[in-house]
Amino acid sequence: MLSEHRLEAMLECQSFLVIEGSSVKPYDTIQKLLNESSLLKQAISSAERVKLFPLHRRNSSKRKPRPKITALQEEAEEDVQDTRL
Repeated sequence: MLSEHRLEAMLECQSFLVIEGSSVKPYDTIQKLLNESSLLKQAISSAERVKLFPLHRRNSSKRKPRPKITALQEEAEEDVQDTRL
């Protein structure tokens, strides 16, 4: 459990439980917490959000796709070369 006023420390958390007034709300990620109209979202400026989450600003279509992992073609025993020195 973490009671924190620094946002950087909150980035390491795996889940969030927000208590506002008499209600309690669970959140899986800080992004989901900041997407809702919560007191935390109201307290953080958009400039601070950009500093905390710089990767979310980028256009995802500009990112290079991950290379696909493929299996190597199997060689027949007679095709295998001896590489011992």
